[in-house]
Amino acid sequence: MNHKPGKLVLSTLMIATALYSSTGTATGAAAPSLTGITGHWAQNEVTDWVDKGFIQGYADGSFKPDNSLKRTEFMALINRAFGFTETAPVSYPDLSSSSWAYTEVAKAVKAGYINGYSDGTIGSGKSISRQEAAVIINRLLKLDAAQTRTLFSDSKDIAAWALDSVNAVAAAGVMKGYSEDNSFRPGRDITRAEAVVSLTRTKVIEEAPANTPVNGGGTSSATASPTASPTSTPTATPTPVRSTYVPSDPTAAPTATPAPAPTPTPATTPIPTVTPTPTPTPIPTPDPGDTSAPLLSSVTLEAVTVGDNVYGTSNEAGYLYLVPSTVAVTTAELEGSIHAALGKKLAVTASVYSSLNTQGLPADHYVVYAVDASGNISAPSSTIEVRAIELTIGLPASLTESKTYDGTASAAVTANSLTGVLSGDDVDVHTSAAYNSAALGVNKTITVTYTLSGAQAASYIAPAPYIVNTGSIALNPLTIAAPNLTLAKFKDGTTTAAVTPGQLIGVVPGEDVTVSAVANYDTSAVGTNKTITVVYTLSGTDAGNYIAPASYIVTNGEIDRDQITRSRVYDGTTAAAVIVGAVNGIIDGDDVTVHASGTYDSPNVGVNKIITISYTLTGADAGNYFPPASYSINTGIITALQLDITAPVLTESKLYDGNTSAQITPGTLIGVIPGDDVTVSATATYNDAAVGSGKLITVVYTLSGDDAGNYAAPGNYMISTGVIVAP
Repeated sequence: MNHKPGKLVLSTLMIATALYSSTGTATGAAAPSLTGITGHWAQNEVTDWVDKGFIQGYADGSFKPDNSLKRTEFMALINRAFGFTETAPVSYPDLSSSSWAYTEVAKAVKAGYINGYSDGTIGSGKSISRQEAAVIINRLLKLDAAQTRTLFSDSKDIAAWALDSVNAVAAAGVMKGYSEDNSFRPGRDITRAEAVVSLTRTKVIEEAPANTPVNGGGTSSATASPTASPTSTPTATPTPVRSTYVPSDPTAAPTATPAPAPTPTPATTPIPTVTPTPTPTPIPTPDPGDTSAPLLSSVTLEAVTVGDNVYGTSNEAGYLYLVPSTVAVTTAELEGSIHAALGKKLAVTASVYSSLNTQGLPADHYVVYAVDASGNISAPSSTIEVRAIELTIGLPASLTESKTYDGTASAAVTANSLTGVLSGDDVDVHTSAAYNSAALGVNKTITVTYTLSGAQAASYIAPAPYIVNTGSIALNPLTIAAPNLTLAKFKDGTTTAAVTPGQLIGVVPGEDVTVSAVANYDTSAVGTNKTITVVYTLSGTDAGNYIAPASYIVTNGEIDRDQITRSRVYDGTTAAAVIVGAVNGIIDGDDVTVHASGTYDSPNVGVNKIITISYTLTGADAGNYFPPASYSINTGIITALQLDITAPVLTESKLYDGNTSAQITPGTLIGVIPGDDVTVSATATYNDAAVGSGKLITVVYTLSGDDAGNYAAPGNYMISTGVIVAP
């Protein structure tokens, strides 16, 4: 049965076995027995090329005539068929000198039928479209397309740079349209079979005399079965006309022959992808008496990539289903797979080679079923692997390569845009970055890892990780709360000051880091407004990851010659306790005693209060001396006097009134200095306003009066025997 390809497979060819034998070039080798070509519309041409050693099959013994070709593979076929052996120096960023295709590209450039793209690449990994193949064939034949007309139903979809070439090779009978709709389908990949047939016809024209008419459809056995071919010959084939100024020998140096002006090159014009509108397939009519399962044939065997087509033919009108291989063989399960967006369904005409596109499907293993109009289901095809598309991505939009130690290996990163997502697919990228360890260091490895989400994420493989080796993790500088520092001391001949460090800030939770502190005056001499410096030291298992807090410095330290009690509780007086320090200047044997007294600037509560120290002398010889001069300090403190109070008179029970207040009369204050103006008031409150017993009542006291600021109010008074009675 002859098959007419609709959409063409876009899968990666096994270059080593498809173009070369295991021991070298296939030219001259005995033709192998290949599967997949018997009954194919291009059987004669393919068999001829295999016999000549121009092309070979795959390692599994199949030919796979409907697989697509890469640009470099198309060049290899041309070079062999046309005998191109001379090479030109080539350098393309997407072509390694160690690649099998390097020599083939060098031959093609020398022969003058191929050019690179405008970005400087040769497209070594790209498939070749039908319109690109037409341009290359026209360069080989130098056909004259000036008098050709619009030949195809989709001529408007042919790129401007390829239109003349497509018309010329079609008019010459080299490449034809698809018989079902007279379309050329310029953006489709050319298949292995189409390439062989087209190049066979090209070779026939190339070998004919320049002015001899050539019928592209019947010159040799290689063009047999034209009516079933997707490049079938039109009823009337125009005679190809070759330009007289072009040498007929393709091996002639092409650099001396300018390309014809009407044929722009893809090197300067990007090739758009054309998606033609498919011809609708009528919905089949059920036949209640039909109980025979349809026969499924010509199904794609090799692995494909998401977005590629899977092909098959049913001998009956109905549907083709492409579903995961695990789906149960019932119409309900098949439809359920389609509704869950896990499969594809296509209405097909009997015995028409048809395609199901895999875009949107998760990467998985699939099978094809044919279902006829009566719901009969064919046997499944062999399992087809649909491989995920591996995406690429630009360098991270931002990556923080340096940080201070935080106990983690994470690094801040923002992803760039994905490349390779098929148009219309919902795929988002997420990224994270991690150092090789959380430890301090430089030249550390940071690995950026990508994950995918979105409705079609399962159709793709996340981009490969991005790695740099320039990361650094530095010591973490800690801070600390203010220390508890004693600002004044009695002269003792040292510079030490009493200090307790504050709380460390910035230590990673769970890490063993402690801090100690030492404080020193600038000198040990008596004086005020002295500098005290607090220095911190870290210790603990994890202390090596941190920098100790900066030193803490004050400039209001004091070293006194007397022992002064700087802080006391309010007592209504200004007296401050002072013990005289060392006294110098008394002559040995004289009876003189020095006494000191201290006086606050006021008796009221406060801090940074001035205390004035003054001296008096006693003793038999006191009259012979002057007392030391008075001096003042400003670090005195008087704290509030805590008052007590007798029990209040409290009404513990009341009728419900919607509020929580209780009736109370406060007791008598205890501890007020005689003469001070201090009074007390109280409020009593139930814990809630609801009816009940055993309720908590809290009494809160408030002081008032001129001297209330020198006292602390009595503590709250509470009972748990309150009652609120229902009215």
